[in-house]
Amino acid sequence: DWFFDRIAWGFPIPLPVDGCRFTTLTHVEDVASMLASVVAQNGPENDNDDRVFNCANDAPLTHLEIVDAVAESLDLDPKAV
Repeated sequence: DWFFDRIAWGFPIPLPVDGCRFTTLTHVEDVASMLASVVAQNGPENDNDDRVFNCANDAPLTHLEIVDAVAESLDLDPKAV
C-alpha cells in the first residue's frame, strides 16, 4: 500500500541507495503463518534459540522494479514517477 499511495498521490519515492537492492514483498498473513510453523515445530523448550528465520517469498525484486510495476498498474509512466 505504501508504494501505491505515494505513487498515486504523486509523492516522491525514497529508495535505498540507487534502488537496485533486492527485497521481497510478502503478505503479513504469510509471514505470520511461517513464524507460527517455526514455533510449532520447535516447541517452547527452544525459546532461547538464537537461530534466524527468513520469512519471505522466493521472488526477489529491486525497489525500482516494484516502483515500475506499481506505476504501470496505475497506468502511469514509470519514468515519470
